[in-house]
Amino acid sequence: MASHTISISSPLPTSSSLRSIASGSYRTNRNLSFCNHLRPSFHFHISLDPHRTARLRPPTVSAALKNLSESEPVAVPTDPQEVPAKFPPDSGVYAVYDSNNDLQFIGMSRNIAASVAGHRNSLPDLCCSVK
Repeated sequence: MASHTISISSPLPTSSSLRSIASGSYRTNRNLSFCNHLRPSFHFHISLDPHRTARLRPPTVSAALKNLSESEPVAVPTDPQEVPAKFPPDSGVYAVYDSNNDLQFIGMSRNIAASVAGHRNSLPDLCCSVK
């Protein structure tokens, strides 16, 4: 006979934490907390097999095909319509250089072509080539 378990947890304030809020002790706490204890948040765990444990996904490793210094710079066209033809719409890391080949920006993007077009539109003097 299979057993079923359902566990529900919530970080809602308990009566002791409500008492500390009511007494004003929260004013003396100088620790920075990014957790809002008053906003409800629910976590659900449903297990149909009590002997089965959660499987962790293997870590994803990304490797660069080239070092930044080994790649050739690509000139950014002045016409925004030409940018999608020169740069991929894929995600990745890119570096923006000015006319003196000085590094201006290194970014990660979900759409490199759109990001380069945005750099070219907002700062045309500082976006002359991209690696």
